[in-house]
Amino acid sequence: MISKFIKIALVTLLVLPCLAETRRENMEKYTELNITAVVTNIDYELREATLTGPLGNMVTITAGPQIKRFNEIKTGDKVKAVYKTMTRAEFRDPTPEELKNPLIILEDDSRNSDGSDPRARAGKIIKAVVWVKQVSLPTSSVTIKGPRGKYLTLPVEDQALLHELKVGERVVLTYAEAIAVALDKVE
Repeated sequence: MISKFIKIALVTLLVLPCLAETRRENMEKYTELNITAVVTNIDYELREATLTGPLGNMVTITAGPQIKRFNEIKTGDKVKAVYKTMTRAEFRDPTPEELKNPLIILEDDSRNSDGSDPRARAGKIIKAVVWVKQVSLPTSSVTIKGPRGKYLTLPVEDQALLHELKVGERVVLTYAEAIAVALDKVE
């Protein structure tokens, strides 16, 4: 149920630039996702990997501290990943200040000093102006690109909203980075 809620919220956020007179309530969603994908880019220093699924869906994940063998993952490896995200959709156009500073780190929860389960943490919370890069009707998804060049593919259940999206649209998105709680090579 919650998964459907975030999908609708994200698509609605991306449609806003086309329907400027329409305002919707802000929405927030926490999700745990599983993906089998190929590593298409890797940054060992930041512990980030961009994964591309079999249908072209992309996500850049940050390896959580429980991923002990991250340095053994290479570009081209096929992996299974479990990761958690939070997305907040703000239904408005970017402000002039947001356009000048399109990426702001609002909070960094990347350490669990309280000893809690690391799977419960969200990681860096980022507010960014993003662009719609791909709308896929066959996979019912939209791919967005952030100001640092990182990609995220979001599933969309509402076909009517999916048809209204336009490649190149600019929107505001608040997002807790995708924190991998499991990342394993697939043979």
